[in-house]
Amino acid sequence: MLTLLVLIAVLIVFAAVMENEGFLAAGALALFGVIVTVASVGFWEVVAFLRANDMSIFLCLVAYIAIGLSWMVFKWWTLARDRAEEWRRRGSPADRKEDFIPQPVRHLDALFAWAVFWWASMVGYFFTRFLRDLWRAFIERIEGMLNKITERVFRS
Repeated sequence: MLTLLVLIAVLIVFAAVMENEGFLAAGALALFGVIVTVASVGFWEVVAFLRANDMSIFLCLVAYIAIGLSWMVFKWWTLARDRAEEWRRRGSPADRKEDFIPQPVRHLDALFAWAVFWWASMVGYFFTRFLRDLWRAFIERIEGMLNKITERVFRS
């Protein structure tokens, strides 16, 4: 049970590192995990497992890539949406729209990390963005009620 809790904690740390620090830090942490796994299980046992389950591993790899590419597209959409909101919020004529439009060539590391480490990015997104977005949506729903309370308090 303790091993499972440690594994979950490591995965959450990995997700946070990947989401906030980028591919290089996450890649180093992933490489560390592979080295520890091979060292604890044994190199030839890993090779034997891969040979015995080659078709299952291939199908899992195809599914992994499909999920990763889908997640990458979703994360790109959220990045573009956030940049557009920032551009609209500033509203200054000095802020050129072209300066806010994200270019895929400038985000190669992020795109790669989102596609390859999609599972960690999902965990990081859940803890850093999704819960905040849910909270914001909830506040926007009750904003009218909160404004009415404020108006009544300040009217008296």
